[in-house]
Amino acid sequence: MATASISQLMSSANILFTAILSYFFLKRRYTKFQIAGIVLLIIGIIIIGIASVIGTTHKQEENKTSISGVLFLFIGNALGALIVITEEKLLNKYYCHPLEIVGIEGASGFAIALSILCVLQLIRCTPSGSFCPYGTVEDSVKALKDIGNDKILAIAVMFTIVILSFTNFTGVSITKYASAMHRVVITAGRPLCIWIVAYCLNWEGFIWLQFVGYFVIVIGIL
Repeated sequence: MATASISQLMSSANILFTAILSYFFLKRRYTKFQIAGIVLLIIGIIIIGIASVIGTTHKQEENKTSISGVLFLFIGNALGALIVITEEKLLNKYYCHPLEIVGIEGASGFAIALSILCVLQLIRCTPSGSFCPYGTVEDSVKALKDIGNDKILAIAVMFTIVILSFTNFTGVSITKYASAMHRVVITAGRPLCIWIVAYCLNWEGFIWLQFVGYFVIVIGIL
């Protein structure tokens, strides 16, 4: 539904949702300068969203981002913003070590994801493109077999787990000792790195409209 670079570029919407939720739940108020930055952020996100749907290169034609893909990215960013706001509110009210927060989130997230995957594994569907290629909404059994049969894939999965553990720990630490807004702003540089790597590895083509959108987002963040 969306390429890796687009999903990361659209993750900048996390800042927007965090700012909105901070206003209502943390009673944080913004200056006119900060509001202007949020407006630029919205404009940049809209530009990238439009570019991801209508502007594709030959390399991206088969993996063209759909409107539903952009919608799911927005929903995911909104939920991510809700998580960091909840973390800040709890960390301000109760004393809790960042590692403990990461452990609780990891255990609860694993339990929830496992329950959902078990349900999706039992839902049969008619194969249709990339949505349902194996006859079920989510074929977790096949995914586990693929990981077990491919050493490189297994190493990549384990490496990802370790990296995400450190990322979540540092993220929660920033939320505890600074704020949720500091956390999402600091991570805003990640999309550019992924975009550059994807382009250099010839995974995706270059689209000027995406570059313009991200440039506007960076100006808004600054």
